[in-house]
Amino acid sequence: MPGRPTNRAGVFLRFGDFFESEFKGINSGALKTSSVLFGIKNFPLNKQEVLAVVFNNITPAASPYEVRLADGSVLKVKSLTFKEGTVVVDDLTLGPLPLPLAEVAEIRNTAARP
Repeated sequence: MPGRPTNRAGVFLRFGDFFESEFKGINSGALKTSSVLFGIKNFPLNKQEVLAVVFNNITPAASPYEVRLADGSVLKVKSLTFKEGTVVVDDLTLGPLPLPLAEVAEIRNTAARP
C-alpha cells in the first residue's frame, strides 16, 4: 500500500491514514493498539474504520506440517488425523479444524526438511 513507512507496524485507516502503532489485540469488538505518540487506542470494528493491520518482523512458528488448501491458504499444524472423509488439523493459531479432504491440495512434512 502506498504511504506506508518502511519497516513500521501499524494500522491503515479508511481515509488513507497510516496510524503507526503496536497491535495489542481484539477485545469486545475493537482493535486495540498502542502508539508512542497517542498511547492506547481502540478502533471499533463495526465502524469499518480499519482497512488493514501491518505487522513487522514476524517470525513464523515452526510446525511439523504445512497443509495447503485448494484456495491457496497455508496452515501450519502440529498434528493431523484422518477421519471419515476429513482431515482434522491442529493449527498453531486456530486450534483443531476439521477440513473436507476435497479442500486439501497438499500436506507437507516440514520436519523432514534438511
